[in-house]
Amino acid sequence: MSFTRIGDVLYYSNGVERGMVGPGSDREDWGTLPVMNDPALVSYLFRPMPAGSIIRTYKARLLAARGPRLYYSEPYAFNVYRPARGYIPFLADVTLVVPMSTGIFVAADRTYWLPGDIAATSLKTVLAYGGIPGTDARASDNTAMWLSPRGLIRGQDDGSATNLQEKHVAIDGGQRGASLYRESDGTKKAITAVSGREESRMAAHTYMSAEIIRKASPL
Repeated sequence: MSFTRIGDVLYYSNGVERGMVGPGSDREDWGTLPVMNDPALVSYLFRPMPAGSIIRTYKARLLAARGPRLYYSEPYAFNVYRPARGYIPFLADVTLVVPMSTGIFVAADRTYWLPGDIAATSLKTVLAYGGIPGTDARASDNTAMWLSPRGLIRGQDDGSATNLQEKHVAIDGGQRGASLYRESDGTKKAITAVSGREESRMAAHTYMSAEIIRKASPL
């Protein structure tokens, strides 16, 4: 289940179901069309925002990733979008949507930066590969991080994305994951758990324990 908060209202979706919950209110479907004098005009111009596997907000718009499309609502009308133009198509399913203050990182067949207003943006490729679903997190210095098939990525508000691990660590990707950013005693840490591509067919009879000491952290 993916969710985002807009004011006091929580919007959520799992790609099939969608809903919103406000303070002291019951669950409601967010797919309510605006009230206008001409119902035919309403149905032509607007549609309810689709359910999405990823739900985010950016500059007074609700974002919903569904398959290879990123849908965006009308400004301040989070439950509707314009079907003629209210989405951006990609060449593969969208796996990550990471809004910053000046643009949005989107991972699909590649990782893209969408600067400015999403309704008038242009796609800029920042990485030649995508990202692992569920692994995005925000740091305290207005940066973002997520896991890619080639290691941990740090995204900054200027649209730059840097791979922090590719030169030192080889990983085998994964289907989904979750990330946590934390600061403790002056140390910044990014912790990510990833489910593998397939289950291991070998039983583990021994284990290894190791302590890694680094002089400096890249985060």
